[in-house]
Amino acid sequence: MLPIRFDASGWRLSLALAHLDGARLLLSLADGRELDLLAEADEPQVTELGEGATVTRVCAAHDALLARMVWTCEPQAVTLQVHIKALQPLGLQRLTLLDAPLADVKIADSAIARRVVTQPASMGFRQSPGAYSLTEGPESCTMAVALGNSSGALVLGQVGEPRRTISLATSDARLRVWCDLEGQHLAPGDTLQSERLYITADASLHAALERYGDQYAPLGRYVSADVCGWNSWDYYLRSINQEMVEENVACLDARPWLRDAARAVVIDDGWQNSRGDWRPGSHFDLPAFVARCRAAGRLPGIWLAPFCVDTNSPLVRQRPDLLVYGADGVPQLGLMWFMLDPTHDESERMIRRWFRDLYAIGFRYFKVDFILVLMMAERLAHETTPRLETVRRVLRAIREEIGESYFLGCSAPPEAVVGICDGNRIGADIRPDWGAILHATRTVAAKYWMHNRLYVSDADFVVVRSPETSDDPHRVHPMTLSRQAMRAGMGIPGGPPDLGGPRRPAGAPSSPQTPAEGDPFMEMMGRRPAPLTQLGESRCWVTVSLLSGGPLTLSDRLSQLNAAGWRQIETMFRLFTGVAARPLDLLDAETPAVWVRDDELPLLALFNWSDAPVEITVGLQSLPASLRGPLVDAWSGESYVPEGDGFRLSVAARDVALLRREGDGAGVAP
Repeated sequence: MLPIRFDASGWRLSLALAHLDGARLLLSLADGRELDLLAEADEPQVTELGEGATVTRVCAAHDALLARMVWTCEPQAVTLQVHIKALQPLGLQRLTLLDAPLADVKIADSAIARRVVTQPASMGFRQSPGAYSLTEGPESCTMAVALGNSSGALVLGQVGEPRRTISLATSDARLRVWCDLEGQHLAPGDTLQSERLYITADASLHAALERYGDQYAPLGRYVSADVCGWNSWDYYLRSINQEMVEENVACLDARPWLRDAARAVVIDDGWQNSRGDWRPGSHFDLPAFVARCRAAGRLPGIWLAPFCVDTNSPLVRQRPDLLVYGADGVPQLGLMWFMLDPTHDESERMIRRWFRDLYAIGFRYFKVDFILVLMMAERLAHETTPRLETVRRVLRAIREEIGESYFLGCSAPPEAVVGICDGNRIGADIRPDWGAILHATRTVAAKYWMHNRLYVSDADFVVVRSPETSDDPHRVHPMTLSRQAMRAGMGIPGGPPDLGGPRRPAGAPSSPQTPAEGDPFMEMMGRRPAPLTQLGESRCWVTVSLLSGGPLTLSDRLSQLNAAGWRQIETMFRLFTGVAARPLDLLDAETPAVWVRDDELPLLALFNWSDAPVEITVGLQSLPASLRGPLVDAWSGESYVPEGDGFRLSVAARDVALLRREGDGAGVAP
């Protein structure tokens, strides 16, 4: 068994792992050799540990090095760290901290059935966080993984100041945890410490995940309510100018209930000359925009992707030496762009200057996107530290330039930004599209426990526009543009897709739009385009955004929303507390359907993600006391009382019942 066993009697912490048949602690060297550090390890003197106890095992597997395994017993957890001292010159490739048969991973003497992946290692389009069987889904993930069955869950993850990325996988009937040492060289006498692996278990999956998240103390500078607002991206994409921004700010100001609740106004991509030239184009007067925002008590925000360089940027022509190059000597593409190599002194000075200048103008909200491209670089010119540490060093440099401003990381692995950024995007890119909503919901559910632990979680934008909520004849237009732009940038053949279907004139009755066929980009992402066609679909995403606990950031063209659209937004803000809900069926469902928020405004959300009406039953024993009495659906206004030992209600296809106590969220009309 693993060093933790959880059963009905409580915790038992043992060191039996080292004696497992087939259990290994492996060190892979750059010359191709692989050493099993457990092969000649001494025997531990203690097999049961009490809290605070530490057991060290000395490993003498090879005359080239000395290694020690240090197990430490913490409250309801143990940690493992490996220390290596070189006796000869060594090149280190990978350290496998744990490699054991899955059959020996047990909870209450039952085999593990499923896993919850919180961050796929590839961060690719098809790789989605969520619950999977042990053989499905992403091959590996980073930072943490939860393994569970009907009796409880085991969570393994890295803790402490991140320097290297820990990867975790279940494949070939084994559980493996490793960190990439990236060819690090040790001279005789040099030492290396691995990342600390934290292992905890509980009868409750949620308790185990939250206990792990508690190991990262939140920064505490911001809460979600500080940074709710509006962002230009989802509707306008890069076709944005100052007049468009100010039109939407006027819509915020026109509604007293929203004026103070949505303070942040963020100009996303499109304000700059190009990626790589982060100066405002002629279509923006940034000082005037900031002055108006601050005079009105708003938080002016701006988006940058400082590590991305457009292929036609002046930087490519003037300073090609600052780009990231592949092994073939050609500038490497990261996603759709060249990459700026931050290990050049001039590159870091340039990055600092961009942020310093924008801070001087008065911006106090910085959204920094595509951080992950630096993790994708084949090599960096002057890299002397592990890649993750290099990325965190550059992010700290940005933090130094923007002071106490709100710092939102985006497209970044959690381990890269924790402890540096105030917030981090946890959701996948959202669109007013049913497939995008399903994908983003799975991501938010798998990462719910990060909110107000690692950082303020950001689920991405709140978008509600559909034929039922918007009178805009161009409401599908941004989706068309985004697919064209992405396909062109990624070299996907076939030309731009024809979304098809008539656009509805203002006042005309709504009609379903046929999803586009033959869209290679969407096929690559494993999704079929499905623009929203009914009221329940947008209600689902509004509800997920509310339950994420993160900032509510609107991103429609607000002047084009009708009464139904504004009703959804108002209901969301009236019930907003900044607390994340728990998806109760996280381990069992592809897309969790039962969510509970237990705070001063408790909520029970019951989703129907299918294409037909369903009957949903929720037992009272799974609900907090505050949700065991009469409840009202915040969307329909219908009242419900428990029937016997639970609630039973019918939910329409692609819709949600959002149940609250009577009187909570007063002023919201169904």
